[in-house]
Amino acid sequence: MGTWQRSARRVGPLALAAAACIIPDKEIVIEGEFANRGAIRIVEPLPVSGDADLACDLASKDVTACPQVPSAGLIPSGVIGAPLCVCPEGSADDQALGEIRIYAEDPDRDQDGNPKDDLFAALLLDFDAFSDLPQDAVAYRNYLQPDRPGELVASAEYENSLGRPSPRLRFFRIVGPSGVVDLCNDNEGDKLAPGPHTLKLIATDRPWFTPVKRDEEGKPVVDPATGEPILLPQEIGTPDLAAGATYDTISWVFVCGDDESCNCSPVEP
Repeated sequence: MGTWQRSARRVGPLALAAAACIIPDKEIVIEGEFANRGAIRIVEPLPVSGDADLACDLASKDVTACPQVPSAGLIPSGVIGAPLCVCPEGSADDQALGEIRIYAEDPDRDQDGNPKDDLFAALLLDFDAFSDLPQDAVAYRNYLQPDRPGELVASAEYENSLGRPSPRLRFFRIVGPSGVVDLCNDNEGDKLAPGPHTLKLIATDRPWFTPVKRDEEGKPVVDPATGEPILLPQEIGTPDLAAGATYDTISWVFVCGDDESCNCSPVEP
């Protein structure tokens, strides 16, 4: 088995039930040297006091405040606070979220100092923490395409001179063509059932795991024309640990209402 590393996340108290490992840690054996020395890490802005900002200013002549990642949007914490609703057919939620950006770092660099790894992310809806099939929970591909690499942040806002190498921050853009994210009414066109739901984003620094087709004896099936093993469909949401992947997750809880307090507007045809 290839080498691997994994990073952990701390999430809001209401999201702990959904924060279990995507891949169980048991029966994993690390052999040889690490093929991927730097682990991916999801980062969020933190509330900083005036005293902390002053300490940053005193620590360096080049900064006047503690460097922060940009705002992620409306869901930076463990609970989505907007009153979301399931709307009747032909209408949309007026309280739908705007564009969301989730930021991540990966320290691996090539010889020119550029990011070495592409980062990928997927959204999992109501994922069972004890399931070993995360691909079955992949959702909202209309808002986040799992095969689209994260985008490099073209800003020096998070760069700093406190002795830390440039993180070359990247982000995953979660948004639909209309500029909104309607979690309760538009999971790839489907509506959610009223009630509480969990949403987990998993990010990794390798393409998603692609299994090899095997025969009854467990041996790889080879394409006679090319001599190469036949690959099965990619398992989106499953990090490719054998290829040295690391991964990180962040989770949220939200509720889809369906009562008279909902605000829904007709959708233009």
